[in-house]
Amino acid sequence: MKNYKARVIGGEFAKRYINVPNHTEIRPTTDALKESIFNIIEHNFYMDFKNTNAIDICAGSGGLGIEALSRGSAECVFVDNNIVAINCIIHNIKQLHIEDKSHVLKINSFFITEKILEYFIEKKDLIIFLDPPYRMKNLLFDVIKKLFSFDRNMLCVVESDNSFELDNSFYNIDISRKYGNRVVSFLTHKSTRY
Repeated sequence: MKNYKARVIGGEFAKRYINVPNHTEIRPTTDALKESIFNIIEHNFYMDFKNTNAIDICAGSGGLGIEALSRGSAECVFVDNNIVAINCIIHNIKQLHIEDKSHVLKINSFFITEKILEYFIEKKDLIIFLDPPYRMKNLLFDVIKKLFSFDRNMLCVVESDNSFELDNSFYNIDISRKYGNRVVSFLTHKSTRY
């Protein structure tokens, strides 16, 4: 199966390429969209990546988590249940020599619990990327609700199709932007104000 490439936009690995498998279940974030997401994180939420850990859920190629590591995040947990995605993430991590900062979990995103935080050596702010297949809308609701039960300062970046409406009972929707048929929403705890 042919592999496609995606670019790391900023930080230590800027302009390096990572593999993106050509698989019907994997829909990679485009380079332009990735750049926009990270610009919003840096300029609207004023996050210093060196003080963060990242979780890339439904990680696909691991592109968003790798981008966070490139910009200085201490560690990243990559979560996917697709073996093609898992193999691609492991290849990309080895290619960039970031095995010591990376944890790869082959599990269904629905089973994510606070135990995932035990992978991090230091307790830092969390940046969570969540980009499930669009047909899994119910999973998205459940996973977001679970994430916001964690007692941690965090920013959750959610990619969805433009027909998906977030229920903000459990979190703030600080920013929501449309990019064609995609919507990217930036969510924080109700008690958090950036």
